[in-house]
Amino acid sequence: MSRDSTIEVLNELIRTSEDGRRGFEAAAAKADDPRLKTTLAEHARSCAAAVSELQQLVRSFGGEPVESGSIAGAAHRGWVRARAAAGDNNVAVLEEVERGEDVAKAAYTRA
Repeated sequence: MSRDSTIEVLNELIRTSEDGRRGFEAAAAKADDPRLKTTLAEHARSCAAAVSELQQLVRSFGGEPVESGSIAGAAHRGWVRARAAAGDNNVAVLEEVERGEDVAKAAYTRA
C-alpha cells in the first residue's frame, strides 16, 4: 500500500471514529438512565482517544489528518435525536448506537 493510500485509509478511520465520538456524546445527552449516560460517555472518550492516535499516525506518515467526521455521521446523529424525541429515549438511543457501531465495524474491517 502506498503512503498516500495509507494516509487516506487512516483519515477515513478518523472520520469514522469522530462520528462515533459525536454519536456517543449525542446518545449520552438523550439517554435517561444515569448508568447508560455514563457508559455512553466512556465510549465517547474511547473514540476521542482513537481519533487522537489515528491523527498521530497520519502525521507520522507525513500527512495532514482530517479534523471532522462525515456528513453521514451528522445525519445519523440527527436521526438519533428525532427517534429519542418520539419514544423511549433509552431504547431508541441503544438501537441507534448499535447501528452506528455496525457502520464503524465495517469501516475498520475494510481498512
